[in-house]
Amino acid sequence: MPPWSLRIKLRLRQGGTRTQKRVSQLSEALEAHRKDLRDDKLPERPGHEVEFADLIIRVLDTAYALGLDIPGALIEKNRYNRTRADHKLAARAAGGKKY
Repeated sequence: MPPWSLRIKLRLRQGGTRTQKRVSQLSEALEAHRKDLRDDKLPERPGHEVEFADLIIRVLDTAYALGLDIPGALIEKNRYNRTRADHKLAARAAGGKKY
């Protein structure tokens, strides 16, 4: 097991803090997009793009530490969502989900 994964497993006990960090990444992405900011460390990239990348890295690191099959779950969930009436464009156009 890679050392970073072990560190994540030890920190999983602090679940609320880790979850809040993900919320923070999303907030930073929203702010960067709203203000049209570039990333301060990768100025050639939009800030919200880099914040989304940070979020994905954190989620995948934690999922790995927990032994979760995120790629498999993404495929299954995407297949399932394609069968949902409320996910169809016509349903959304007719006043279904706003987003």
